[in-house]
This record gives sequence, C-alpha cells and structure tokens, in this order.
Amino acid sequence: MAKWRELTDATLMDAVTAVSGSGPAYIFHFIESIHSAAVWISLPTETGKLLTLQTVYGAAVVANANSREIEELRQQVNSANGTTGAALSVLMTDGKLNRLLNDVAKAARDRSVEQRA
Repeated sequence: MAKWRELTDATLMDAVTAVSGSGPAYIFHFIESIHSAAVWISLPTETGKLLTLQTVYGAAVVANANSREIEELRQQVNSANGTTGAALSVLMTDGKLNRLLNDVAKAARDRSVEQRA
C-alpha cells in the first residue's frame, strides 16, 4: 500500500497542487472520456457508466494495495497482441498521453506559481 510521506520542501507545493489539488479533475475528465467512448461503441449509458466507474475504482484499489510499480501492473494486464495491446498502442504511440499530461501538470503548476506571486 502507498505510504504517506511528509513534504519537507515547501518549494514543491506548486507541483503538489498541480498533481493532488487539480488531479481529481483530470481523473474525472478521464472517466468522462472512457464513459463517452463506452457509449460511442454501443454500451447503454448506465452500463457504460457503471463499468467505467468500477474499472477505475478497481484499478486504483489494486495500485494502492500493491507494492509493484504502476508500469508493471499495466504490463501485467496488457496482452500485447490482444485487445489491451491494441488500445494501449493508440494511447502510448509517440508518448502522446505522457506529453499531454506533462503539459497539463505544468500549466497547473505554473498557474499556482502565478497566483502566489
């Protein structure tokens, strides 16, 4: 299980704000997007919502209760030539999602810095 660590470097508070303060909104938007995709591929709205929420919840519980790195957990779920591999190839091509989230976190951190100034 993930352990709480005290933040001893106050200069990191803007980064903490970008991740933990704004992060729930990123996750909610990701949930919205998965739900929207579920409906787009023909799942009924309520079924898609339930599956989406339970999937996110389950993944978070497993990640929190596990000592393995998140990357390793993803790899364990991924069947390279299966459905997960096909989906991840879209998400991970050229690091698009990583770059996008880096930009998101930087924008939030930079705004936090601006607001303190």
